[in-house]
Amino acid sequence: MIVFRTIDPQDLNGLAQLIPRLGPGNNGRFQTEKLELQQMLRESHHSFFSNPQKPQKATYVFILEDLAQQKIVGFSKVHALVNHGNPFFYYELRFEHKQSEALGICKKVASLHLVDDASQSSELSGSFIVPEYRGKRISPLLTIGRLLFMAAFPRRFANRVVGELRGVYDAQQKNPFWQNCLSHFVKDWDYPAYLAAIRSGLESEIRKLLPIGPIYLSTLSPETQSVIGEAHPESQSQIRLIQRYGFTYRHRVAYSSGAPIVEADFGQILPIRKVRKASVQAVRDTLSADWFYMSNNRIPYRACLGPLEHNLNQTVTITHEVAQALQIHEGDSIQLFPR
Repeated sequence: MIVFRTIDPQDLNGLAQLIPRLGPGNNGRFQTEKLELQQMLRESHHSFFSNPQKPQKATYVFILEDLAQQKIVGFSKVHALVNHGNPFFYYELRFEHKQSEALGICKKVASLHLVDDASQSSELSGSFIVPEYRGKRISPLLTIGRLLFMAAFPRRFANRVVGELRGVYDAQQKNPFWQNCLSHFVKDWDYPAYLAAIRSGLESEIRKLLPIGPIYLSTLSPETQSVIGEAHPESQSQIRLIQRYGFTYRHRVAYSSGAPIVEADFGQILPIRKVRKASVQAVRDTLSADWFYMSNNRIPYRACLGPLEHNLNQTVTITHEVAQALQIHEGDSIQLFPR
C-alpha cells in the first residue's frame, strides 16, 4: 500500500536519500542540503499544525510512502500563498498580426512580456516520484492527494490555484530559454547558479534584472523557441491530468524556464468540486468494489487509493489495509473521489 501523507521531521533521512535522484528542473524546487531540508521540514510542520483563518505564507510538504517497504518513494509541495509581500511574476506570450498590403506580407508575431501578478494565488509546486513507482495508479496520487487536502482545509488557500510545470532541460541541467536568453541579464549565470540564488531567497532581486519585453520569439534561436510553453516529457501525463481536472494554460510561462503555468479557480477544480464525505460504517479484510482516492479529514493528513463500497445509508465500507493507511476507524469521516 502506498500512502500520501504529511511529512514529519523524522522523515529527514528518507527524504535526503531521494534528493540525488532529482532530474533537471526538479532540483530547483527542493532544498538539496540537509540543513536546508531540515529547515523546510520544520516550516512545513508548523504550517500543518497552525490553524489559519485565511490564506497566509505557508508551505505544505507531503511524501509518498511505501508502507510495506517502509521507505519514501516521492514527495510534493503546496504553497498556500505564492505572492505574499511580492507579486507573482511570469512571462505572458502574446500574439499580434503585422501586415503590409503593399508588400503582400501578413505575419503572426509572438512576443513575451514580463507580468507582475498581484492577485492572491496558491501553488501546486514541484513533485517527484522515483521511476520504479511511476504508473497510472500511483503517480496521480501526488496531485489528487494535494487537491483533496485543499478541499479538506479550504480556508488555508486562495481562490486561485496555479501550477508551474517542469520545463525542458538537457542532461547537463541546462534550459535553453534560461541559458540562451535570460542568463545574459543575470551575471551570465548558468542554471545551477540561478537555482542556488532562488534557494537563498533572492528571487525578487532577480526580478529587477529581467527584461520587461517585448522579447520577440523570432529573434531567439529555434532551440530556445521550441521550449517556450512546453513541459518536460516526464510531465506530460501530469499536465493531461490537471487539465482534465479544470486547470488551463493561458499562454503564461515561467520566467526561469519558459515552462507552462496552468491555473484554475479553486472552486472549479474537479476533485475539490466533486469530493464527497462519508462515514466509515464497516472495515473488511477484502472488497470486490470500485477503487477511489480517499483521505482523512484531519492533521496529520493521509490519503491513498483503494477499494470502497457504498452502503444504502450514505456510509461506506473499506478494507483493513485502507483503514490502516489512513489511520481511521469505524465511525470516522473520510473524503472520497473516484479514480
